[in-house]
Amino acid sequence: MADSVGGITIGQMETVDPTLVGATNSSVAQPLNLNHHTHVHNNSVTFNAAYGDELNSTTPSSAGGVTFCTGSDYYLFDYNWVCGNLSTGDGGGVAQHGFMLEWRHRAQLDHLQSEHQPDR
Repeated sequence: MADSVGGITIGQMETVDPTLVGATNSSVAQPLNLNHHTHVHNNSVTFNAAYGDELNSTTPSSAGGVTFCTGSDYYLFDYNWVCGNLSTGDGGGVAQHGFMLEWRHRAQLDHLQSEHQPDR
């Protein structure tokens, strides 16, 4: 078991806020480009688990399988087998955590994912 994600993590869970450009009521977040144009493909992500956050506390975690974090702009996630992952937070299989600009998922095989929300 891992702290923030069980299988694959792209980026860091805790990053600075993106820069806003434009007028106050119509500002646009700019891409952080910390891990840009990442291509995650042809993986078997199975039987992973995630609990707590990076600080190993009891706060909900992200996905048990694959998590893309803030700054993973323009990523592509395709042709992966994601199965049998468990999370106490934001989904068993695949999750996005934070702000990303222009991303794509295609041809995914997701099966038997599980999420458990602890009593609060």
